[in-house]
Amino acid sequence: ALEAVDSAFDQIIRVIGAMGQNDERIVEEFNEIANGIKKENPIVNLEVPKIIHLNLQDFLSSVQLRVWDRLSFGFYRGFEALKEFIEENGHANVEVRYKDSKGFNLGKWITLQRKEYKEGTLPKDKIKELELLGFDWDPLESMYKKGLESFSTYVKDNGHARVPTNFKDKDGFNLSQWIFSRRKDCKEGQLPKEKIEELVSLGFDPDPYQSNYQKGLESLKKYLADFGHLSVAQKFKDKNGFALGKWISARRTEYKEGNLSEEKKKDLLNISELVFDGIEINFKKNVKILKKFIDQNGHMKIPRTYVSSDEFNLAAWITRQRRGYKEGTLPKDNIKELQSIGFDWDPVETNYRKGLMRLKMFLKENGHAKVEIRYKDVDGFALGTWVSNRRKDYKAGKLSKEKIKELTSLEFEWDPSC
Repeated sequence: ALEAVDSAFDQIIRVIGAMGQNDERIVEEFNEIANGIKKENPIVNLEVPKIIHLNLQDFLSSVQLRVWDRLSFGFYRGFEALKEFIEENGHANVEVRYKDSKGFNLGKWITLQRKEYKEGTLPKDKIKELELLGFDWDPLESMYKKGLESFSTYVKDNGHARVPTNFKDKDGFNLSQWIFSRRKDCKEGQLPKEKIEELVSLGFDPDPYQSNYQKGLESLKKYLADFGHLSVAQKFKDKNGFALGKWISARRTEYKEGNLSEEKKKDLLNISELVFDGIEINFKKNVKILKKFIDQNGHMKIPRTYVSSDEFNLAAWITRQRRGYKEGTLPKDNIKELQSIGFDWDPVETNYRKGLMRLKMFLKENGHAKVEIRYKDVDGFALGTWVSNRRKDYKAGKLSKEKIKELTSLEFEWDPSC
């Protein structure tokens, strides 16, 4: 569309533009025409209404903006609109699609001024006028410098460049989002080399995941050299404080879920062909710890706070096995091995079934199901407490219809006070 307009009216625009440079009355006259004021005796008697009729009602596109600017008075319409915007908002940060109350596309007008400034075609007097309003010729560069200053201050104040998620500085600037955007620019090759060097000099990490990976790789090599195996405890940290246990666990999870790249697989296998066998090695090791607990205590009711002699959280590991079993992600061989030592996949359901069986026995022996709260059977099972808990579940709506029906059939008393 722009090419067609330029082609059709190029000669007229050039002539009127040249005349306007020598006679300011022409600029004023066309400014009045643009604002709908008719002139009885125009200085330039051309059929310009055709130009003006070209979407004058919808004075919004970049085509029209270019036409009016070439006639010299479009600039002043945009300039006045910008002044009004600044008076109303206190700044000149106009969004690209912004239109003022009169329908003027100020956002596009500003884009055009920046384009002409960059190309060196914007007159010096107009540059000066805009700069007096605080006009920003390159908002992206300004934002970069603002972020750089905030980042530099953060590093100085904190002694490191690890900016927390959602961090904003004292002025409300979202530094964490700015850092994220710079990393994205780095990844997409959109950040100039000099800016990358500038950021790195402050401790900026373009790819923290890759840095963490490399750090873990070196720590793993040293661990293998020092200890001769890769059975790294979950909580193990090297002498530099690097959490190698968590790192290798994360890599093994990525490997198991198919999220580890072939390049990283090769890196790890080059350290040891047994690096991923650690998944199975650790499983067998943990089963032994569980079996030892069962042998010593006669059950597997492990307190959440229980930690083995090598600081292994057995209770948390058992929870993960149950979750894997429930979600269908636990290997069949692992299921079989755990079942061989009497592993309880659902202790809540097991307790319910055990209590139900004891209640049936109580009913058979006593002819009723009125169990006192402190009653324990011959094996020490606290049936009174179990019955009380079922009543609480019923009252809280936590008991399934099947279980309610099952208990009711045993003359279960839901409200002993009645």
